[in-house]
Amino acid sequence: MEPTRPGTPCSIEKQMLPIRPGDDANISAEQAKTKAELEYERYRVFLDSRPRAVDWDFEKAASVLKKLPKPKKPKPPKP
Repeated sequence: MEPTRPGTPCSIEKQMLPIRPGDDANISAEQAKTKAELEYERYRVFLDSRPRAVDWDFEKAASVLKKLPKPKKPKPPKP
């Protein structure tokens, strides 16, 4: 399923039945499940867009390696 921007209707949201004002406490299990899936999808998109700690550590180690001096070639042994 392709990610959507928050606030824009997606396929799950379009399938949801509208809840009447004043009837907020009485929703079907199917509507609750659909809403939970929608919120979880948005949460996963948010988490996937953020860099993880392992990514941060890798970038830090890569930058340190780039700053190290290049090793010198060993001299051939004398006969």
